[in-house]
Amino acid sequence: MARLNALGRARRRVLEEARLQEVKLQAQDDPKALIAEINAFDPTSLEHFHFTMYPEDDDPLWFYSKPRADMGWIFQAAVVDWLMGKPNPNMSLLEGWSPNFEFDPEARVFQILKARQLGITWVVMAIELWHMLFRPGSHCVAYSYNEEQSKKLIARAWLMFLSLPPALRDHVEVLTPDRGEPTEWIRVRHKESGLLSTIQSLPATKKAGHGDTMTFCLMDEAAYQDYCKQIFTACLPATARGNARLVVNSTANGVGNVDTEEGNFYHVLYATKRERGISFAFLPWNAEPTRDEEWYRRNALKLGEVDRNRQYPRNENDAFMLSGALFFDREALEWYRKNIRRPVMRGQFVQNNLRTFDWMNLRDGIIEVFEAPVEWRKYALAIDCATGRGADYTSMGIIDLETGTMAAELHAKIDAARAHVQAYALAKWYNTAKVAIERQGGYGESLIMLFRDGSRGLPPYGNMYRHTDSTRGNKPVADAYGIPMGATVRPSIVNGLAEWIRARGWPWVSSGLMDEMGTFAYQETGTSPRALEGCHDDRVMMSGIAVEMFRQYGKAATKNRKPRKRRGYDPHPSRSAS
Repeated sequence: MARLNALGRARRRVLEEARLQEVKLQAQDDPKALIAEINAFDPTSLEHFHFTMYPEDDDPLWFYSKPRADMGWIFQAAVVDWLMGKPNPNMSLLEGWSPNFEFDPEARVFQILKARQLGITWVVMAIELWHMLFRPGSHCVAYSYNEEQSKKLIARAWLMFLSLPPALRDHVEVLTPDRGEPTEWIRVRHKESGLLSTIQSLPATKKAGHGDTMTFCLMDEAAYQDYCKQIFTACLPATARGNARLVVNSTANGVGNVDTEEGNFYHVLYATKRERGISFAFLPWNAEPTRDEEWYRRNALKLGEVDRNRQYPRNENDAFMLSGALFFDREALEWYRKNIRRPVMRGQFVQNNLRTFDWMNLRDGIIEVFEAPVEWRKYALAIDCATGRGADYTSMGIIDLETGTMAAELHAKIDAARAHVQAYALAKWYNTAKVAIERQGGYGESLIMLFRDGSRGLPPYGNMYRHTDSTRGNKPVADAYGIPMGATVRPSIVNGLAEWIRARGWPWVSSGLMDEMGTFAYQETGTSPRALEGCHDDRVMMSGIAVEMFRQYGKAATKNRKPRKRRGYDPHPSRSAS
């Protein structure tokens, strides 16, 4: 019996050695092969843990009867492949959690907005460990908000390194630390090539990042870093060379001013992620598979609303919400967060001669198209104007006057001349849509003049909106074109939009509009409601104008509008006397 047991152990040892050789071979190109072998101790939970990198029923590097996968954590595999630019079917989880998630294999800069204790920092440090072991000559860097936390990052990398089977790390020689635990560096020499690979962990100081050449960089808990902007700016040039990657990872910590870039720079990056070409993912509180509504009630609800939204956000908008004074109905917003539509195409118009345009598909185009125009259907184009040089954006939206859906949206910092070309082409494409331009502050008047007088060879546009004063009995129509957004009209517009949203007037919304609706709130001073400090409400105001156009010209309005009866001729009694 003892001999049989010894033979069984020897056989299992041989099989395990063969398996690890296959793991090492696969790890040359796939970090998940290495990360799946990590088995470390988490001092927070006081438990051993491992990463789930492969589905339970499709693990190519595991042949034992007891599966090693915990499918609740499979999103971590999707995060790894997303950061490495490789497709993964489990990215559907990331898409479901954030309407702003888009997989781009060419992306080099990433932002992760997360709830607490999802193991994401461990995952990213594991990718740095993979670079050190399987990319000779690599230099990985990790920044945290203070020295104590930066030491914890390098300790995590060392802990995971030691947890690996010797067969997966015996091809390198450890130079640092030469004894004890690392405090800043892990340095190894690859025995075959002689090249050095390193992981360095640093506190986020003002001068950090300058002069460094890096292969992979993590800014951990970036929202809490005092010099987040400086470090991001210093590290960004490295991503323009080769395959270097920068990951900005954090829970939320308030908002910043998008225009001045003051305040919380992590939020500024979030608000400008599309313009900067940052690939984004959001991980909610229940990404952790053991958390359910009962857990949320017992744990998250003990915190105040602001802290709860930061630490355990249900959605990315709540993460940055500073108060509970949201203007729009919360249940409706939650419903719309589950009904985000992605554009069927993105681009802009190019004028190829005096009166014709071509559509150009562009990944970073300023126009998103959700529904192509339907022949003979009526549309309206709502425009909230800006100068193109200041803080605000010009926002346009096409609303279908039969269904009420938003067929297309434009959002960009553009001057009046360029806005005129794009708006003219967009309106013409949608069956010569009714054009309603907000003219408060004088910005819209320049655009109205271009529409009425023509520009760049374009003829005057005829189907322009003139405001109807519904507060007066005869409902007079203004002489001036456009819609005034003064103290009388603005409340009517935003309240009409609030009621439209409460009634689920749209079957879906765009991710950009969803972002702005989630930060449109009551204010104690100044114009109220309006966007939170550092946020924008250009899309919100544009949408309010669009809803007003539907109220006046939409299918429901024309259906309920009673035709005027012609008064018949009633002769004077003297004429009818016999």
